[in-house]
Amino acid sequence: MRILLARDFPELDMRQVRIVLIEAHDRLLGAFPRSLGEDAARRLTRRGVTVRLDTMVGRVAGEAISLAGPETLLARTLVWAAGVKPGGLAQRLALPRTKSGRISVDAYLRVEGHERVFAIGDIAAVPFRGSEMPMLSAPAMQQGRRVARNILRAARGEDPRGQRRGQHGPRRARVATHDGRIVQLPEDLADPEGQLGRDLDVRETADSRGAKARHRPG
Repeated sequence: MRILLARDFPELDMRQVRIVLIEAHDRLLGAFPRSLGEDAARRLTRRGVTVRLDTMVGRVAGEAISLAGPETLLARTLVWAAGVKPGGLAQRLALPRTKSGRISVDAYLRVEGHERVFAIGDIAAVPFRGSEMPMLSAPAMQQGRRVARNILRAARGEDPRGQRRGQHGPRRARVATHDGRIVQLPEDLADPEGQLGRDLDVRETADSRGAKARHRPG
């Protein structure tokens, strides 16, 4: 971390730099498996970042950051990442919603009680591991493709199809990190429709820095 800062901001005195990551929950990367969050915390700690879990920010005034308690941190730079919420459209429509404010949908992404109305992306409460699919771009794009196909199927008088999982055996999305590691995401989160394995031919070398994805036509 300090190496990156020294490279990008050579005017900084690294002896004066302290980075604190504050997370209100008990782990990082809450939308991903716990093991990934734990690994991220360990790596950040090794790189000099102070990770504070189960900690909430109560108030920010100038350079003073008051935590939910008696503690106050002083910081010249504050980066606020408060997460996301469904767009305002979901609140304005008279459609069934879950506790999160997202629109209730079935396995075909049809709005509950409305077979000809679909919802995708951040406003759709797609069931996922006892909760809802996280608000990420990859699932949203996959849902869009699925809805488009189902609309075409409906126009041909065919039944809709839900998300396909596990039809082609175990699959993982491999993401190469800057330090040469390959991080594997679960199939149902990284690739809910099994589309990634058909669109990308992933070839790994002995050194994961050489891993590359090549688009396979057709």
